[in-house]
Amino acid sequence: MENSQPIELIDGKKIARVITTARGFGGSERSTINIMRMFLEKGYATILTPTGQVSNEYAKHIPEGVQVARWDTIPGFKTDITVLYCSDTIWNYNNEQYMTMMPRLNTERKVMVVNFKVGSVGQVNWTKDWDKYLFLSSQHRDELLVRMPHIKTKVMAPPTELDIYFQNEPDYSLPLRLIRHNSQGDSKHHPDTNKRIQEILDIDSTIQFYFMPARSDCMDHPNIHKHAKNTPPVNEFLKLGNCMMYALPANYSEGGPKVVMEAMASGIACIVDNHSGMKDRVTNETGWLCNDWKDYLEAIKEILSTPEILKIKGYAARERTKQEFIQERWIEEILGD
Repeated sequence: MENSQPIELIDGKKIARVITTARGFGGSERSTINIMRMFLEKGYATILTPTGQVSNEYAKHIPEGVQVARWDTIPGFKTDITVLYCSDTIWNYNNEQYMTMMPRLNTERKVMVVNFKVGSVGQVNWTKDWDKYLFLSSQHRDELLVRMPHIKTKVMAPPTELDIYFQNEPDYSLPLRLIRHNSQGDSKHHPDTNKRIQEILDIDSTIQFYFMPARSDCMDHPNIHKHAKNTPPVNEFLKLGNCMMYALPANYSEGGPKVVMEAMASGIACIVDNHSGMKDRVTNETGWLCNDWKDYLEAIKEILSTPEILKIKGYAARERTKQEFIQERWIEEILGD
């Protein structure tokens, strides 16, 4: 890889290696940045081994002191611990690149983060018998335990810095202001978004929608407010809403999702799909878990009939975030049995 360098000799420190795509700067990439930062804080010499080209945005956020090392250093340079963070471009575990190099991994301890899809973990030989498997979703963990019931696992919210969101003070008064943001554009918006917006407006014509960004074919309407990606910054954008609605396309699973965690930290209740990472973050006390679109509409009707529920669930969401979404737990699980 053009932006990798040979590893410099490291004296007197334990060595940690993080393997991931580093191809963009979405949720998984931000998580690996935080994991490397925590390794440095623990005194580890830290190496990043990207599976391909490091994106310019990712490169800007690599913590100072992290060495970026070539893929071909995996077998030759021994480390004390290796973390493989399987973001959405690694889940095809029988790719030739991994089949060739990963069986030669030279490390005392190895931890795999299965954050996107279980894929062929537990079926491809090199994915078996790691020291620990970490998950963002209990649904994914349970799927893997069917294949490998003996493994050590832990499900956690992704390592995310949330302090800035705790400073937000939502306006819980009506009208209902439904908010939604994501970094993947149309791929995470339901194809029936326009139809669903109209069904919500048919319930109450004063409801407002805030998207960052909106689906590319989102209709124009005075109640629909469209923002460009990360404009304004996420913490400022969340101040515009008093409830998050996060309905995904059919068969789209989520690990975190960080956008829901950020809303909860801001004191905003969330209406989400009842599967994958959403059901591990949101509870009935902090929002609504929906099995179908009808459940979303029922949640909106409940809010309109009992507006104070936005504040009650919003406060509970922030408290749950402070108690449960603690990113330092990641380094404890990575290093400990």
